[in-house]
Amino acid sequence: RWENTCGVSECTEIEIVVDIPFPVTSVTVDTNNFCVNSVDHITLMAYGGHGDHLRWYSNTTPGSQPLATGLPFITYPPVDDTRFYVRWENTCGVSVFDSIDIVVNTPRPPDSILAMHDTICSGYGEQIVLEAYGGRGDSLNWHIGNCNSMLSKTGNPVYFDNILSSADFYANYTNNCGQSDCVMKQIIVLQPPRIILKKADSVCVGSAYHINQVQVQNSDVFKWTSSGSGVFDNDTILNPTYLFNSNYNEQADSVYLKLRVEGNDYCNSAVDSLMLIIQPNPVISVYPSDTAICYGESLRVELEGCKDYFWNLTENITIISSGFYRLSPKQSQQYIIKGVSVSGCIDSTGYYLPVIDKPYVNLGPDLYMQSCEPVIIDAGGSPGANYYWSDGSRNRTFSTETSGNYWVVASNDGCSVSDTIYIQLCETNVFTPNAFSPNNDGKNDEFRILITDKTVGGQLYIYSRNGSSVFITDDLSLPWNGKDLNGELCPPGVYVWKIVYSSTSKNLSGIEKMLSGTVILLR
Repeated sequence: RWENTCGVSECTEIEIVVDIPFPVTSVTVDTNNFCVNSVDHITLMAYGGHGDHLRWYSNTTPGSQPLATGLPFITYPPVDDTRFYVRWENTCGVSVFDSIDIVVNTPRPPDSILAMHDTICSGYGEQIVLEAYGGRGDSLNWHIGNCNSMLSKTGNPVYFDNILSSADFYANYTNNCGQSDCVMKQIIVLQPPRIILKKADSVCVGSAYHINQVQVQNSDVFKWTSSGSGVFDNDTILNPTYLFNSNYNEQADSVYLKLRVEGNDYCNSAVDSLMLIIQPNPVISVYPSDTAICYGESLRVELEGCKDYFWNLTENITIISSGFYRLSPKQSQQYIIKGVSVSGCIDSTGYYLPVIDKPYVNLGPDLYMQSCEPVIIDAGGSPGANYYWSDGSRNRTFSTETSGNYWVVASNDGCSVSDTIYIQLCETNVFTPNAFSPNNDGKNDEFRILITDKTVGGQLYIYSRNGSSVFITDDLSLPWNGKDLNGELCPPGVYVWKIVYSSTSKNLSGIEKMLSGTVILLR
C-alpha cells in the first residue's frame, strides 16, 4: 500500500509460492487384517500434502526404487505383515515418509515360555505358572505332552496344579486364519529318592561285611551310619564294607547299618536300615582227642560243633554218618578239618593221629616132628617187643618137650599181636595127593610127598600096576613128573608109590618107617 501524511491506501497482495513438497496427511487401504489367499488385491490411498509425484516404497533406504507412482496404488496382497511407505516428490526435493501397516492375520507362535521354576521337587505344593512372550493370535492354547494332545488351558499366563512327574507343556496361537506352530517348555519334577535294601543279614565274628544288593533311585548322595562301634571303609559310597572293632566281644549280637540318601538337587531324603546279625564262630571238637592206633587198625572219630565238615585228606577216610568218620591211615597223619556252622561261619582245627607199628611175631607153621627131642620156638625178634607165652614166660624163645598148642603175645607201645602153633613130637605127618595131571598147565603137574618134619629123609619109589619101577629118588623133596626112568611119558592109569623114611634125630637115628599108597596119573 501507499502511505503519506494524509493516510494510507488500500492493500494489494501477491502470493509467493516456495515449491517444497509437503507430506501426505493420511494413508488408507481398502482391506486389512486378512488371511493369506483370502483377497485378490488391495488398494492403497494417500491424502493431503503436495508435490509433483506421489510415490510408494517398500522401505526407506536411500536410493530404493519405488513400487508405484500415483493414486490409487493397487497391488497383490502380501503373504506376511508388510509396511508400505509413501511421500511427495518434485524438483525441489522430497517430503517425509508416511506409512501404513498391512497385517496378514496368520497366527505366530510365542517367542518363548517362561516359568518361575523349571525344576521342582515332587510334592512342590504350589501351582505352576507359565507365561508366553511374543507371537500373535486371537487365542493362546496350552497342551501337555505334545502339540496335538487335548487342549488343556487357554490364556496367558496360565496356572497348573502341582504336577506329579516331569511334563512337556506346549503353547500355540489360533485365530480364524488357522494355528501357529507350538513352543515347548519342559518342567522337570524330581522324584523323591527310594532305597531298596534287604532287611537283615548275618556275618561271622571277626569277618568284615561287604554291603551289596542295595539299590537307590533318584539320588547319588549317600551316608552310612551304624549302631555299633565298627566303621565303614567309605561311608559315602553305595556299597561300602563294614569293619568291626578289633575289641569286639565275640558273642552273638546285632548292629543296625543305616543308609540316608538325599534326593537330586536335595529334593527330599530317604532312610532305611539293615539289621546285621553277628553270628558266633563255631568251635570244632574231636573225640577221641588224644590217641593213637596200631598199624592196620582204624579209629572211629566223632566231630561236634559244626553242621558240615571237610577234611584236607580223603584217602582212608570213611563216612559212617553225620559227624562220624572212620580213619584208617597207613602211617602217622596230620589232618586239617574245616567245619561250617548252620549260619555259614567257619572253624578249622588240626588232628594228629599217630600210627604205631605192630611188633613182628611169627611162630611158623604147626610142627609134626618124628623126633621126640625138645623143640625151641622163636617169636620173631621184633625190636623193643615184650613177649608173653602161654606158660607165662616172657622170653623171645620158648622150649617144650610136650606135644600141644602154644601161643605168644608180642607187644610194644600199646600195640600187640599174637600167634599160635601146634607141636606134635615123636610122630611126623606125611601128605600125598591121590591124582595129578602132568600136562604143563601149571595145575597139579607133579606128584610130591609132603613131610611135616624137615629132619626126615628117605627114598620114594613109583611102580606101574605090573610092578615095573618107573621112578626112584633119595630126596623126598623131589617130585615125580609122570615120566619113567628113561624119560618117556608114562601112560595114564593107577600107580603105586612107596616111601621109606627115617629121622636124623639122635634118639631115632637108624629107625626106618614105610608108607605106601596109589596115585592116578591123568592126561
